[in-house]
Amino acid sequence: MKTLFVILFLLFSVTKVFADVGNTYRFSVEIVTKNSDTIFGYLYFGSYKEFDQRKYGANIKDYFIEMHPLDSIPIFPFISTYKLRNTDIDFASKESKQMLAFDNIVTIYANDVLEYPVGQRLVGLELKEMELLKLYQPNMQFVYNEFYSVMSTFVIVSWEKDKDLHEIQKSVSKKLIESIPKNESVNAENIKPFFDFLNKLKKDLLDEDILIFEIQGVS
Repeated sequence: MKTLFVILFLLFSVTKVFADVGNTYRFSVEIVTKNSDTIFGYLYFGSYKEFDQRKYGANIKDYFIEMHPLDSIPIFPFISTYKLRNTDIDFASKESKQMLAFDNIVTIYANDVLEYPVGQRLVGLELKEMELLKLYQPNMQFVYNEFYSVMSTFVIVSWEKDKDLHEIQKSVSKKLIESIPKNESVNAENIKPFFDFLNKLKKDLLDEDILIFEIQGVS
């Protein structure tokens, strides 16, 4: 059996981190379009205005109209939820994302509404990466460096209970420390050697079922 590792690495590749808003929600929705299509899935949304379903009733389209002039909204049909430390994270297939034109939507029915702490809740994965997810909680290691970012954490995950993830954690942590410039702020140019290393690692390990992510807001 191949060693199954996941090193979680993401830089806003699927969903915006609502770091500058007061309320963030995950809506389980049923959307009806002008073509009479019915679409089920999950919608992630952030706003300064608190959502009150008593005001909008079952059809919550007006809430989104009041918030922002939206051209389209992304819907994810399926998600898998795991707890990383004290934070719940949803994984979804990037390929499954559907962008719906807002002016083609007749109704948005909310079957369930979950308010979650401001930060990144949704992580997008490739189909091959989604195949690695299991029904039970994985083992985890974390790489965090406040001089790189106070919000970002690299997460190392394995569903193989007897695997030692500490060596991978040490390797990523060491490279991150080496790449952080002394006496200057981190920027895209001076942190590039670290991501060159990380991207190569991701490519090299993909055939061994090893993935690389960064996550925002894991506490």
